[in-house]
Amino acid sequence: MSIPGNQGIKDTLSIFLHNFLIFITVIILGNLTFGFSTVILLAYTFFFTAFRIAEFYSLSGNKEMAIFTVLIHGIPEVMAISTSADISFETFRRWIFPKKKNAFRSKDFLYTTMFKTVIGIFLLLLASILEVFVTTKILQLLH
Repeated sequence: MSIPGNQGIKDTLSIFLHNFLIFITVIILGNLTFGFSTVILLAYTFFFTAFRIAEFYSLSGNKEMAIFTVLIHGIPEVMAISTSADISFETFRRWIFPKKKNAFRSKDFLYTTMFKTVIGIFLLLLASILEVFVTTKILQLLH
């Protein structure tokens, strides 16, 4: 016996985990590649968002609806990935240009990084909920 809405929760979790892995990858690879991979992943995210808008426009023929459909979940998703890029750039900067007051061990840096991480995770969760429960409903109405 399946519970109604159970598939939506599974889809939300799957999308959240996928986006969370990208969030973490941006931070780690950004530090290992001197920020180069962060720029590439950000460009990829923005390109993929534009591609999805074009795809939904081809389905609906209505560019306003296509933009609205993607951006409803795309704005929090892109903001979260941008937050991870910010964390990556900031940790890389502190690693390359260490100063005593701006060191990795400072409480300000720790608290700021934790705050940005929590905000990023919240935005990813919001984006996955919106993608499963709002964007898919709009797409169903378009067909």
